[in-house]
Amino acid sequence: MPDWYLWLFASSIIYAGVSIISFRQITVRRINREIRESGEYYLSTDDKVGYTLLSIALAILLPLKWAKIAVPDAIIDSGSVKKLRITTKDIFLSTSYIASIVSFLIIGVYSTTFA
Repeated sequence: MPDWYLWLFASSIIYAGVSIISFRQITVRRINREIRESGEYYLSTDDKVGYTLLSIALAILLPLKWAKIAVPDAIIDSGSVKKLRITTKDIFLSTSYIASIVSFLIIGVYSTTFA
């Protein structure tokens, strides 16, 4: 495996870590609080594999019709997330989160398959 590839893989791990932490601390914490205060729906916060983070990111980025298909209501109600005040910071952080996970997976699959 070439040296540049290891640096690319390490940087994708760091990018994924930073985007997960920032998305969780800035956007998801506020959305959890606002959903709890509205009393409409209780959000599952005991998620052990990170599907709640992915569900909130998809609910923010996708149109409501697609978000209802991609995100099961047992995890999060996409309609209640869409009703909240979504800022451009939330859109940027959720896009960064999705992009970091996808890039990490693509680089990891490439390393095990072709390198």
